[in-house]
Amino acid sequence: METVSKIESMEAFEALASEWNGLLTENDTNNVFLTHEWVRSWWQAFHHQHSLYILAIRDDRKLVGLAPLMLTRTGFLGRKSRIIRFIGTPNADYADIIGPDKKKLVGLVCACLEAHRDEWDRVELSQIGQASATTAAFRDVLTQNRSRFEIKEIETCMAYVYEGPEDKRTAFQLPRKTTLKRSMKHLDEAGGLTLEQIDDPEKILAHLPAFFHAHIVRWEGTATPSKFNKPAFRAFYENLVKNLGPAGYISFKILRHQDRPIAWFFTYRYNNTAYLYTLVHNRFYSKHSPGNILITMIVDDCVRRGYAMVDHTRGARAHKGIFANREAINYRVSIFKSSGAYRRMRFYEWLKRTLPARKLAENKRWMYRKTKVYAYYADHGSAALCRAFWRKPLHPIYESKVALVLEYKGNANSPAPPRPEITVERLYPKDIGVIAAFMGFEPGTREHLAVENRFTDGGDCFAIRCNGTLASICWGLFKKDIASSRVFHLEDDEVAFADDYTSPLFRDRGLHQIGIRYRLKYYTPKNLRILALCPKEDEASQKGFLADGFVPVEKVRSLKVLGIKIR
Repeated sequence: METVSKIESMEAFEALASEWNGLLTENDTNNVFLTHEWVRSWWQAFHHQHSLYILAIRDDRKLVGLAPLMLTRTGFLGRKSRIIRFIGTPNADYADIIGPDKKKLVGLVCACLEAHRDEWDRVELSQIGQASATTAAFRDVLTQNRSRFEIKEIETCMAYVYEGPEDKRTAFQLPRKTTLKRSMKHLDEAGGLTLEQIDDPEKILAHLPAFFHAHIVRWEGTATPSKFNKPAFRAFYENLVKNLGPAGYISFKILRHQDRPIAWFFTYRYNNTAYLYTLVHNRFYSKHSPGNILITMIVDDCVRRGYAMVDHTRGARAHKGIFANREAINYRVSIFKSSGAYRRMRFYEWLKRTLPARKLAENKRWMYRKTKVYAYYADHGSAALCRAFWRKPLHPIYESKVALVLEYKGNANSPAPPRPEITVERLYPKDIGVIAAFMGFEPGTREHLAVENRFTDGGDCFAIRCNGTLASICWGLFKKDIASSRVFHLEDDEVAFADDYTSPLFRDRGLHQIGIRYRLKYYTPKNLRILALCPKEDEASQKGFLADGFVPVEKVRSLKVLGIKIR
């Protein structure tokens, strides 16, 4: 007779590893997101926000079913809800109840949830794949139990499956559009394109900082900032490499041009399937579509290696469809404890089908703002969102910025002994591509022109590397700089330390101080008046300059009223 036990401790979860993966081989959807290693990697990074709620189903002592669930407490403006979800939500592209007899397992899971209905307010099981019998089993069981539930299509997943003869695999090439062919030819003739595959976990870990930083600057300023701004997400990917890498489930791809990385792809390989998970490209090469080139080369390589399928995973259907010939639906099963919650859901679904709601959904500007609000709420919480709504209307009316000008007076602290993992080098106009990749701007933009002008005016750019990875950039500027949205003119015997930028990955490591002291050592023998410009609100930068012998000498102000520049 089957029994259901609830697993709520990390020790018991860890002890399931071998049984878990053994049972997964009998599941109708055996994918990498259901492996014990993947689930454990996610839980190690995000467990602080959730509680384990794994249901283990045994027949005598044999494990015959698993529901990898967790309990999440979420809410808005103080109202809290307890929601049961799959572990890995929202980062798992596929989730499922694990085991061969889905109808029996789902029935036992539903019975257990009903017996513990005082512990949750809603059950929300997302990303159940179309190939799984779980969705149909839930529909049958919940209908029979007369439960209040909803089953909804939520995502489309794209994939490529090779359909040609086996003897043609080794020469396979994915059809390319004319623009993509042109980009590949241009880059190939201008230095060569190479696809590098890294499978060794230690080497992948060494490449992750550059991958994280490229993703951060790629999505900075958009409605959906990079998830790698958060340490937990960086830890999650590091956990994936450490836990799945030794089993050979991680494959890191790098597209190089002239030996310079221009696109990265974090991928999985499992059960004869390649899963393309996270892509990012160097923005300086955007017009050449390096991401599309990398996807095309990966699909070619995977087909030639004999993979049964290249899974592009969920989302971005219009874009991924270019590289796919299969699509499947992911479902969400929602179970409501109260009739009130069920009625609210039905009303909300009806509201989304009304004409005004459909028109708003078709409005790109409205959807952009909606996405931005959701992302801000997810990152900062409801209180910060309310404060942002309160401040936002004031910006078009009144905007004031202040920058501090500090001067070096020659009493800096003694420089600390250089750390062996830290190196400083000077960059030149030929390295604008390196600067652009680090700062995240495209050719021809205002930022690109500003960098060119700085070099033309005699400015110096210094790069600080940590274990070989570019971590920080700082400048010594001549003639002029922009301070608080105003041009700040410099005399012939003046140099300004400005525009120091350290990647979020390497902050709080003293790199700003290293940049200050290196430039002081470089410019002091030149008998120049050394200044530093920094925004008034940037207290961390001010503290660094003040600690090394700088003192405030001037304030530069910028004022706009109703969008009109006053000063």
